[in-house]
Order: sequence, then C-alpha cells, then structure tokens
Amino acid sequence: MKERKDGGVDLGAYLDEKVYPALYARLDVAFPEFGWVKRGKGWNATKWPSSFQVDAETKTPARLWVYANRPHAVLVMGRNGQAQRLINLAAGVSDLRGADFVEAVRKVCDLAKVPFPEREWTPEQRERHRLRELREDVLEVAAAWCREAITPTVEAYFAKRGLNRESVEALGLGFYASASALREHLRERGFDPKAIEESGAVFTRLEGYAVFPWRDERGRLITLYGRAVPGCVAEGAPKMMGLPGEGSKRSPLFMDEVVSERLTELVLVEGLFDAAVLRSLGDRRVACYAGGQLSGEQLDAIARQRFLAVYVCGDADKGGDAGSLDMARKLRALDVPAFIAPRLPDGMDPDTFVLERGIGEWQRHINESMRAARFLALNAVSGVRRDSPEAERERAVHRCVALMESAHGPTAPLDLEDIAEVVSEATGYSAEAIERIEEARNTQQRRERLAVERRSAIPTAARELADGGRDIEAVAVELTERLVELSGGDVRIPPYSTESMLDAIRDAPDGIGGGFGDMDEVASFRPGELALVAARPGHGKTSVLTHLLHQWAMVDWKRVVFVSFEEKASDIFSRLVARMCVESNPATSWTTNLVREYIKRPEGDWPADIEEVEAAIHLHREHEHLIDVVYAPHLTAGDIEGVVRGRWERGGVETGAVLVDYAQRIPVHRDATRERRDRQVSLALQSLKVASVRLGIPFVAGAQINRESVPANHNHELQRLATENASRVELENVIRRSRPQLNHLREGGLEQEADLVLGFVNYAADMPDDSEPTDRLDIGTLKNRYGRAGVWKELAFDGGRSYISEPHITTGGGR
Repeated sequence: MKERKDGGVDLGAYLDEKVYPALYARLDVAFPEFGWVKRGKGWNATKWPSSFQVDAETKTPARLWVYANRPHAVLVMGRNGQAQRLINLAAGVSDLRGADFVEAVRKVCDLAKVPFPEREWTPEQRERHRLRELREDVLEVAAAWCREAITPTVEAYFAKRGLNRESVEALGLGFYASASALREHLRERGFDPKAIEESGAVFTRLEGYAVFPWRDERGRLITLYGRAVPGCVAEGAPKMMGLPGEGSKRSPLFMDEVVSERLTELVLVEGLFDAAVLRSLGDRRVACYAGGQLSGEQLDAIARQRFLAVYVCGDADKGGDAGSLDMARKLRALDVPAFIAPRLPDGMDPDTFVLERGIGEWQRHINESMRAARFLALNAVSGVRRDSPEAERERAVHRCVALMESAHGPTAPLDLEDIAEVVSEATGYSAEAIERIEEARNTQQRRERLAVERRSAIPTAARELADGGRDIEAVAVELTERLVELSGGDVRIPPYSTESMLDAIRDAPDGIGGGFGDMDEVASFRPGELALVAARPGHGKTSVLTHLLHQWAMVDWKRVVFVSFEEKASDIFSRLVARMCVESNPATSWTTNLVREYIKRPEGDWPADIEEVEAAIHLHREHEHLIDVVYAPHLTAGDIEGVVRGRWERGGVETGAVLVDYAQRIPVHRDATRERRDRQVSLALQSLKVASVRLGIPFVAGAQINRESVPANHNHELQRLATENASRVELENVIRRSRPQLNHLREGGLEQEADLVLGFVNYAADMPDDSEPTDRLDIGTLKNRYGRAGVWKELAFDGGRSYISEPHITTGGGR
C-alpha cells in the first residue's frame, strides 16, 4: 500500500488499487439487489433497487452500469454524468465525513473481501480524500454538460480534424462554452458554492476550448483538458489549456481505456487529436501525453501496468525528437520495454499521417519501431563513421559503453547486444572488443566502490567505540570480518563450528510433499534444493508442475512463483481452473480447453455445469495472493532469482517455492553463448541451484527426457498389439519398459546440478488411438540425494485437467 511523505496511508490509492478491483470482480455478490450481469465492458443491472438514491423519472435498470475502467461507481446512463459511488452505496450515506468515512471504508472492504488497514487516519488524510472525491463528482457533471454544449461550429471543427459525431460521442468530447453557465448548472445539480470553488471546474480561461475528459489509468476523471477552437477564443490564446490542480495529468490520456481492454501494448503520441483520431480509426493501443515528454507521474503509471511493449511516436519536429530521446532514456531506466517509432515523413503529425495514408500504413510504421537501447546508441554515434578520426570514434565507444553499463533488468542481454552492434557498425571496432571494454569498466568501478567502503569501515568502527555503547572486541571482530569481506568482493564465508551446524540443521525447514501419494514418503522437495521433474515430450511436464502449483498454493497455502518459458500465464490459469473443477467433482466435464473457451464466450450453451467453473474461478481469486505466474521467455536463469526477490512477499506471505517450465527452454546468458549446448543448460541449472540455496526455498524445474530412451521397436510393438485387440494391461506392460533412467536426460549432465530427479511416464501419451484409454502415470526417483533412488509408484493422471491422484481414483483418462 502506498505511503505518503507524511507517513500516512494514501486512502485513494488503497481504495483504487486494492478495494475497488476486488469489489468489481464480485459485484453481483456484494450488491445482489441490482441483479448484476456481465455485458460488454462491465456489469449491467437487471433491477433498480429502492435503496438506490438517484433521482430519475424513468428507473430503467438497463441504464445502470459499472464499467471495468470505472469500478468505483454506478453510472446512470443519460443522466449527464450522474453516478453513485459504491462506498456511499455500501454505507447508505451520501456525504461521508470523519468517522463516517472510516466506517464506510470498513464496510466496502468487507464486501470486497479485502483486509481493512487497521491504522489511524488523520483528519487531514480524510479531508484530502473527500476533496478528491468531490472534485471528481463535479468534473463528471461538468464533462457531461460540455458534451451537451457542442455547437455546430465546434462540430464542424471536430469534423475538420477527422472526428465525426459518432467518434466525438464515443470519446466523450465536449465544448467549454461558458464558465458562468457551468457554475449555474452545477448549482442546479445540487453542488454548493464552496464545493464548486474547491473543485476548480469553473475556469474562465477554458472558455472556447474543445474539451477532452482526462482520466487516470483507473478511470477516475482528474481534469478537463482543452484544445482551442479557432474563432471561439481570443487571438493569442494558448493552443492547449487544462483545469488547474495537483496531479491533473498523472497518467496518459486514454490509458484507462487501454488498461480496461487488457491490451498488452501501449502507443504514445503527443497531441490530443493525434490520439483521438487514431483511436477512432481502430488503434485502441493509443494514448496521449500532451506535451514534449512524459511527466514523472505518467512514467510511473506506465511502469505499473507492465506492458509488453510501449511505442513512442513523437511529432516530426525538433521538440518531438528531443522528447523521444528523453522518453527512451526514462522508460528504459524503469525497465519498461520501450520502442521508438521512426520519424514521420514530411513533418506530419500522427493524425495527419493516418488520415492521409490510412490505418494500415500507420500500423506498418509502428511495426518499424526500434528498441530504446538501439535508438539511444544510434544517437550516441550520430555523425561518427569508420573513417572518422580515432579520437572521435573512441569517444563514441565510451558514450555507448556508458549506455551498456546502465543496462539492467530482464532485457539487459538484448540491450548489450543492440548497443555493441550499433557502435561496432559505426566505428569499425569489433563487438567483442567493445564488450571487453564494458566488462573492464564494470570491474574497475566495482573495485573503486569496494575501496571506498573499505576506507569508510574504519571511521565507522571508531565512531561506534567513541559512543561507548559497544564492546571493543565485538567492534574489532566485526571490523575484521567487514574488511575481509570487502577485500574478497561480495563473497563471505561463514564461520564453521559444531554448534553452528547443529543450529543450522535444527532451524532448517522440513521438505514438502508434492501430492504424489506414497511417493511423498520416499521423496520430498526441500528448501535450498533443486529438483527436476523429467519426461519425454508430450508426457505432461507442464501438467505435473501445474499440479505442484495447485498442491502448494491451494492446499498447503504456500506462496509459489511459476516461471514459464512454454505457456502464457493465462494458459496456466486455465489449467489451474480445470484442476480445481476436478478436485471438487471427479466426474466433471471441464477440461483446460473447455475452461478457456468458456471464459472467452460465457454466454454459450455448455455441456458442463457452469457453477463448477465459476466456483473454481472464485476459489482461485481467494488464493491469487499466493500465486505468481510469470511468462518471460527472455529471462536467463540468473534473472529468475531477481524476479523472485522482486516479488518475494505478496499478500503478507513470503515465497515458499519456485517452479520453472522448463530447463531446456531457459535462454543462456550472453557469456555462455559459445559453450556447448549441454554446458549451457548445465550452467542455467547451476544458477537455479545457487538461487534455491540463497533464497532457502525449493526450486523445481521441468526437464526433457531423450526420445532415445524408448526401447527399440516400442511403437511397432504397441501398434501390433493394438491391431490384435490386446488388453489395456498388455499394452501397459510394453509402455512400462519405456520408464526413463538418469542417463536419458536430454543434454546429459543435468543430474549433477539436481538434488532430486523424478521421472514420469504418461501411459496415455503412448497408447494407440484406437485402444482402451488409460489414466495411468508412473513416477520414479531417478536421483534422490537424501533418499532411495529407483523407486517407482503408480498414480492416476488426467492430462486434460492437469490432475494427479491415487491410482484408485479415475477421472476419465484425458490425454
């Protein structure tokens, strides 16, 4: 939860980030009197409850909506911006002040099933939140009034800029005709003069401007921003104008729509009409920063959304070029995957370009964008050629090496490669030489840092002795250890003694079972150890890892990070939901694929009980604070530890295990690209092993078994038996011979890094199509550092639902 500089809780952030999203997800349960149903972009009421305190002549439930990008209020369509906040609805009070507000927060937290932050809120904090809510209420009504104030002249202006009436209505645009008329309208709508004054909505300098309602990424209206309409403003008036107020442009314009539509890409343009025209023509990724560059608050808002790609297309002028350069630096510093579009031709702005050349050309232009690191490197070598003076070429190298030193985060390897390639091409020096310079400078800087820390260690110890509060021997021991540590880099070898070893063993947490029946008595997953779950392709490695995710998060209530190089997070979610359906009903019809199709089209006719899948989704929601699925195919093994540390605690629970799907898909670090493939994979697993020891939690990675582990004539023998109508038992006897051994691991040598290796055989994967189905899964200990190896157990397995159980429980044998 966000803390303010004064040490208090930012109530608005807590409600927006924690409470309202959770309440929106269960709106039908929290407020059943409305009869909410999901439609389009939000919830629509089927009832108009008598407790709903909005005056309307026609109380038609179809007019009541709660939208995904405005999850905090019930909007009354056609009522000129009128809405009722869910917090007021929960409290049954229209004006929340003082203790009433705190009690209302408690009630809405209870409805959302979100913990109430038990701490004191100062009157100043409550007043700050009240003013924010009041300003938004006034602005909503003012924006609706502006929409009604559009004149034929203004409509013609919009049309000239490329926006027809339907586009203007869809974007919610308006016209600020008269400050005095707006003041009178607000009074008629029940706002007292003080509230109108505090809101800042009545602003004479905005008269004559086309109005763009500006919302933050959560859909809250934070300002009205205007573009001067020719002939409606005085000569010399600013081209753009917004209402005064703190944080009035704290996220890009229209980014709330991008977020609510769950788009993974964001396209940033400078002008209001640039964004409006592009969105009206179909590029729903577009948002506007309205200025030469992004503000600090806008940068933070973008970084919070974790977009997979953020494209920047500035105006084709010096200001746009400077802004693109600045945004490339700042977005890259925040680990935002930024891409800079080429300069638009002929000095065009984005809206002019798309109106003249079409949306298809615009899409192609954006697709030609380059990564921010490459863009910055090209700027750093601008004007430098291979025949330039050596001093000039060397200066360019050092500028680019400085860029390389600033590379960090998951895309650092790509940054380093891009920068080295650019500077090599421009200067003629080899990429390898440039990388060696970067490594040498890193080493030098590290040594200088350690030297500074060594020099400061002694004065620090002297101050501690001068204070008189510490024993001289204790200070001397600590100083000696610190100097040894700094002399040897970051490595510190802990002291060894009998008592320290006894304490370490006593304090070590126990291993955890994998939910594999009797096998849990033979092998467990221990903190600080690396385990592999190994099988041939198509034999269910991802299903086994999903089973462990369910077992530890949903059953054992441990927090689990699942790093996937194979499937997107949404695919793992679908597997989990299907897994939970069969947990509650072994005869369920819900499979992973069916769950995915239902979520996409819930209104169809389904051959399964919808309540089962909805109950599973609800159960997942209650456990989601224990689950973190990361689909990041670019992460190296070394990056995984950083990801886990960065997400160490969520919902007050520390990470208890890490799952990686799977070992052979982990990208190699750039330092290992020249190694043999088996060595590359071995180095990746070494990093995972080190991470498991440092973090003190189990790491479990999937691993491929060679197809060569299958005995000769295996498939031929199965087909022959199937042709002879052999029994399932006879077929299973043949499949049993394909149980893997430790030396069957692909890229041999992986076993050296693992403490536990479990092998799997999924009988359904080998069973001929026309034979009797089977749900048998064999699991065996191929390596077991702290237990017996070569032990095999039989389990039941439903691959269509990632479900593993005791062999006497069958679930339909899905593959």
